[in-house]
Amino acid sequence: MELFALGMLRPKNSSAAAEASAQQAQRSAEHLETELQRMEERVEKLSVLMAGMWELLKEKTGVSDDELKQIVSKVETQRQQDSQQFTCPQCGRAMLARDRRCLYCEYRIPDNDPFSPV
Repeated sequence: MELFALGMLRPKNSSAAAEASAQQAQRSAEHLETELQRMEERVEKLSVLMAGMWELLKEKTGVSDDELKQIVSKVETQRQQDSQQFTCPQCGRAMLARDRRCLYCEYRIPDNDPFSPV
């Protein structure tokens, strides 16, 4: 059995392997940085779009900023509740309220939300 296979010796080109690994890590970091930048640009575009939609909605319906704040607060509260754990009524295992279906027994929680996925 070779000593290299046992991990007792390093190959002669270990510095080349280390360099290749460093280059791969650098490429991965650059890729992630590019993807992060793209996501930030998309979030900014969506923020501008949402602000424009809100101005239009306000103008057309007369809904106030305070009414929007109340609705946003209500939605945030609901999302927090949806991320809490509870027990599946069929099998008794823990599940998240937002999952709508137990991972263990496939029990489906009745859903009256028109915006939830079908």
